[in-house]
Amino acid sequence: MAECRLRRASIEDARSIAELHAKTWRETYLGMMRAEALASIDLDDWTRRWRERIGSSQDAQAVFIACEGDTLVGLARCCRQSNPKLVPLGFDGEFASIYLLLRAQRRGLGRRLMERLADHLISAGCASAAVWVLRDSPKARGFYEALGAEPVASRACGTLRASSSRTSLMAAAI
Repeated sequence: MAECRLRRASIEDARSIAELHAKTWRETYLGMMRAEALASIDLDDWTRRWRERIGSSQDAQAVFIACEGDTLVGLARCCRQSNPKLVPLGFDGEFASIYLLLRAQRRGLGRRLMERLADHLISAGCASAAVWVLRDSPKARGFYEALGAEPVASRACGTLRASSSRTSLMAAAI
């Protein structure tokens, strides 16, 4: 297994990130999300979104990627809190996404990516951050809990197979 390195993403990485993002969704959410939602991912649209995120001038926005050689195996993004209801509650930063291919998990890459995100948010003046996690995903919840996050809220999630599925807001000081 090749050594994995982390780096800040560039605009040129947008298509590869969109492809990785789609692949990790299909691995991660198989059986949890509607099959048609996973099958209908529009890579051109996702590429456009990743270009916008990577090129954003917002100070707290950052995208990092994990690479094995020339192959992307993980991605992570942070930004200022996007939910205006959470800012007055003290959550000024947001861990917007972190995804690793299944074969790249359980090797410390997720923790390393989260450290990069936290360092970036701190440098942008954020003191705490939140992330939405599927309530019924013990693996993801366990990952964030091991990093010190605690559940603080819950909401319905409409893209999931089960109509009663919910996401939980996990938050921690950074």
